[in-house]
Amino acid sequence: MKLRYIIPLFFIILITDCNDDEDDKKKDTQSDIIFNVGILESATQTSYTPINAGVKATFYAFKAGTDIPVAEGNYYASTSGQMTGLNNYIMYLLPGNYDFYGISQNNTDLFLPLNNLESSNLKNGVDYLWTNITNKSIAGASTLLSVTFQHIASKLTFELESGNNVKLNTIDSILIQTPVEDVKLNLLKSSLSQTTSLNAAFTPMSISGLNSDYYLLPVNPTTPLKSHFFLKINNQTNESLYALDIVLPSGGFQSGKSYNYKLSISETEIIIKAYTVSDWIVNDNTGNPIYPED
Repeated sequence: MKLRYIIPLFFIILITDCNDDEDDKKKDTQSDIIFNVGILESATQTSYTPINAGVKATFYAFKAGTDIPVAEGNYYASTSGQMTGLNNYIMYLLPGNYDFYGISQNNTDLFLPLNNLESSNLKNGVDYLWTNITNKSIAGASTLLSVTFQHIASKLTFELESGNNVKLNTIDSILIQTPVEDVKLNLLKSSLSQTTSLNAAFTPMSISGLNSDYYLLPVNPTTPLKSHFFLKINNQTNESLYALDIVLPSGGFQSGKSYNYKLSISETEIIIKAYTVSDWIVNDNTGNPIYPED
C-alpha cells in the first residue's frame, strides 16, 4: 500500500514567510554600501572630477587586512559620480572594518572577471582606473563611501606648433608604436608593472586640433618609440610625412604618469622643444589645465 502525504498550502506559505523574515532580519543587521566616485584631479590630491554617467566599475570588499573578498559587485554611474549596482545589486556588509578596492576602464565596458585577484592581459588605448580604501569602519543601516580613482596606465601627449617658415594647417594622423600587451593588473597593487617591448605595428593616436594623445601600457623598452606624422603644411593639399624616434625618459613610461611633448614643425623635420613628466591628473594646484584633455 502506498502512503500519500498531503502538505497543507498554508504550511508552505508559512515556511516561505519565515525565510523571508530571516532574510529581512539579516539585512537589518547589515549595512548597504553606496559608492560615490570621482577621478583624482589635483596635484595636492584634494579635489576630484565626478566620474561620467554610464561609466562602469567593479568594487570588492575584504575584511580588513585579508586578501579574500567577502563581497564584490559591478556598478555603473547612473548620474555623474553616483554608482548604481548592475541588475539591482546592493553590497551588504556586517558591522566591522573593511578594505575596499575598485577598478574601472573609465568607459561603458566592465573588466573581465579576475582570477586570483589578477586580470588577463591589459590593452593599450584604455584609461584604466584603480582605487582603494583601507580599514574602513562599517556600521549602521547605510554607509556612503566617497571613492577617488587614480589613473594607472600611462598617457602620451603631443602638442604641435609651426616652426620657422612653416605654417602647420592640420594633423591628418599620427601613428605610434605601442607596448606589447603582456601587462596584468593585480587588484591589491596601486600601479601596473612595465613591459619591455614595443609592437612592430603602428597605432593611430587621438587627434584634437593640433594636439594628440594616447593611453599606453607602462613600458621601458631598449629601443626608441617610433612615430609617423601625416601633416598638412603651408596650405598645401598633399600631406607631408614626418618620422620621429622618441627616446623614453629614464625608467620608461611608468604607471600613473603623463608624458607631454612639445613639438615644432619645420619643412624637413620635427624637433622636440621640451617635454614634461607629471602625475596623470587634470589640473595643477591652481585649477589650470596641465595639458590638453580629450
